Amino acid sequence: MERSFTRYSGSFIKTRKEDPGDAEIPSHRLLLRGGFIRQVTAGVFDFTPLAFKVMTRIMGIIREEMDGIGGQEVLMPVFNPASLWKESGRYNSMGPELIRFKDRRGTDMCLAMTNEETVTDLARGFVSSYRDLPFMLYHIHTKIRDEARPRGGLVRVREFLMKDAYSFHRDAKDLSEYYVDVYEAYSRIFTRMALPSVPVEADSGAMGGSTSHEFILPTEWGEDTFASCDVCGMSANVERAEVITGKTAEADAAANHPDPEKVHTPNMTTIDDLRSFFGIENDRFLKAVAYRFNDGEGPDDKIVIAFINGAYDVNETKLTNHLGAIELDVADPKALQELGVVPGFISPMVVEKRGVRAIFDKTVPSQSIYIVGGDEVDYHIKNFVPGRDFTVDTAIDIATIREGDPCPSCVEAGGKKIGKITLKRGIELGHTFQLGRRYSDVMGLKYLSEEGKEEPAVMGCYGIGVERAMASIVEANHDDKGIIWPVSVAPFDLVVLPLGANDDVRGTALKVTKDLGESFEVILDDREETAGVKFADSELLGFPLRVVVSKKLVEKGEVEIKVRRSGEVVVVEKDKAVEEVKSLLEKLAVEEGVNQYEG
Repeated sequence: MERSFTRYSGSFIKTRKEDPGDAEIPSHRLLLRGGFIRQVTAGVFDFTPLAFKVMTRIMGIIREEMDGIGGQEVLMPVFNPASLWKESGRYNSMGPELIRFKDRRGTDMCLAMTNEETVTDLARGFVSSYRDLPFMLYHIHTKIRDEARPRGGLVRVREFLMKDAYSFHRDAKDLSEYYVDVYEAYSRIFTRMALPSVPVEADSGAMGGSTSHEFILPTEWGEDTFASCDVCGMSANVERAEVITGKTAEADAAANHPDPEKVHTPNMTTIDDLRSFFGIENDRFLKAVAYRFNDGEGPDDKIVIAFINGAYDVNETKLTNHLGAIELDVADPKALQELGVVPGFISPMVVEKRGVRAIFDKTVPSQSIYIVGGDEVDYHIKNFVPGRDFTVDTAIDIATIREGDPCPSCVEAGGKKIGKITLKRGIELGHTFQLGRRYSDVMGLKYLSEEGKEEPAVMGCYGIGVERAMASIVEANHDDKGIIWPVSVAPFDLVVLPLGANDDVRGTALKVTKDLGESFEVILDDREETAGVKFADSELLGFPLRVVVSKKLVEKGEVEIKVRRSGEVVVVEKDKAVEEVKSLLEKLAVEEGVNQYEG
């Protein structure tokens, strides 16, 4: 089918010369300056025709890869009855991110953040026998998530398009085998978008299930942090990465330590204050952090105190998972005082004295002697010994891994060389989960096996945010002049720039545009603007190629083609423009398609 071309003058395109003051990261700044997006309210955006063309091409890549592994596209509602979410248990376990309301009939409803409930309901109306399995359904649809702190332009929003896919299997073995297909498809998707992704082990969070991976774009602007090891190749989100600690030499000589001694420490509540006062390192302090949480069992919040080696921070995701909490936040000092706990000066003894729930991190036994809170304002206790002065019945991993920590995978494998952890920041591009029977068990999705036995189906879940993918592409593909769209997702393959008001220039530019428009997506910048403005806008908007038609070039029967990514300039006869553009775009596609993260 013959292609057409687009005239800039009649297009809904409005660029800005200055950086917007409220832009937080490069993609936010450039997408606003290029007129791709417009904020409606916090975390909610309009997408102009340029942006929607990019998003359509992103969705096209996703569809091709999902279809390629047997996916079948469906469409499921955003408007969900609360009864489905109550069946799964998530109606009460989700926080305020899930928007709940009553419809005009008084029925409890909610707006879908994801579609595990609706897809399980859909599948249980279809599955009856083992012959119906396996299959995978996916859709690309609006999701609503009332984020507390939308940020980064399109990186964390409250309304967004997401591809979520769900696979259904007879058993865990079949799911594991299919999970590899999805994993490889995700790698291809991000490669095709010129996104250098790193797959990392991840926390399953509210989705549930066991095995989970995030595909991360490494960037200093990312909101996620992941740990990696250059010895064994391990990569894991810090929310999941296990902290490995061993006892110090001193920890084996606890019996030789002096008795506890209370010390006056006026106006000292932080580890840094205390370190300077006592002249010792952070790891010699036992840090206590008090939290309030709600686990859905009763209306009232509960209090827990996490004790951890002072060199580490509490990993609130790990703690939330351990508690089975719906919400977790730092405890109100007044609530602690009502329990007889002194905020800022908490010791393990308060657990026994006041009956307060406490959780000890695995780092606590790594030191044999600590300085702890004195359970009295402006007092701490030194020479406090685990096992002698307080009991650690159970210690679990609730610490956040640090730069330079030993790699847990190397330690577990028992290798001769133990790698050191490196921390990197990044943006989550996609997330894959092996849900297992998390939803089929509670929602009654069962099938009759070959042996005639009723069994719950095993499920997988796989998501990619469309707008976040677009923002990430910009994060990975821009310079100080603007966006550099990869060929695979660019809103137009090229822009034709006629320079000057000469009729021959205009006529030649139109002829070249029509010729190119038969094979490529072309926009003709027919505005009555200076060459400087046209050049600046073409670089800001990031079209892969720019074709210039000027008076001098027309006189020679030539056009000038510039590659946005490399800056390469080629001058060819205008009759050979189509052939040259085709060659340059193919070359670009190959270069962008092999772009891999090197670490």
